[in-house]
Amino acid sequence: MKFIVFFLLSTMCVSFAWSQQPLDTLHANERQVLSLFFESPIQKAVVGAPSYAFTFNRETLEPLGLLQATPGPESNLLVLTQDGGIYSFVVAYRDSMAHLTRFVSPTQSLTADSILAPPQDTIPMVPSEVTRICEQLLARKTPLKPRKRQLGIRLLTSEPFYHKGRVYLTYGLENRTGIDYQIEGLTLLKTLGNSTRKSSFQERELAPLYSHQQPGIVPQGSMMRFVVVYPKFTLGPHESVAFRLTEKQGSRNFRF
Repeated sequence: MKFIVFFLLSTMCVSFAWSQQPLDTLHANERQVLSLFFESPIQKAVVGAPSYAFTFNRETLEPLGLLQATPGPESNLLVLTQDGGIYSFVVAYRDSMAHLTRFVSPTQSLTADSILAPPQDTIPMVPSEVTRICEQLLARKTPLKPRKRQLGIRLLTSEPFYHKGRVYLTYGLENRTGIDYQIEGLTLLKTLGNSTRKSSFQERELAPLYSHQQPGIVPQGSMMRFVVVYPKFTLGPHESVAFRLTEKQGSRNFRF
């Protein structure tokens, strides 16, 4: 009886989420296993058709789940994690799979915040607490660790500051060239493995929640400090972070 109730609730959640935003499609077959890594241990999971199987450790909760499939029509997968995350996917059979590993970002969670997100033409309000912490981090001159300088451009970063499910990173961007640097994007990447071994190397972007005083241009001979806020994340074994900096209307693009 409990399973029936849970399945009905799961179906309702998936139907509602489907109406709110498009879902990612996961491909699987009977010969290969698709490994899904979540930020939090998996608590429950339901697949909508018997041709799909999603397994995870039910005794010692872990963030790893394994998906396999036999030929059949598309269905859906609902995963609930220990931190309250709700993740919904379309699942489809595919004879050949391009990827065998997926890292699921917390930003994909269909929690109340994401389901009831404001329309894209409105600007979500930033909690005053977030802006206050950003201002405090800049005012206290948080120590920054320099990354490798490339062509006169240097990126510096602070140790992460954790507060209420958010991670605050203070950046310093230094321009020692004779030309202003116009920023197109600064992306934080979470990596697993060694980039020299392409078969085992994985990386994914961590989408920011808020940027505080991030400049559009770093004038020549100056350094600008700013803070970017991300959803909480931690690094597991063999994981690290990298940064991708791109120039607007220019070719000075770097990876630190």
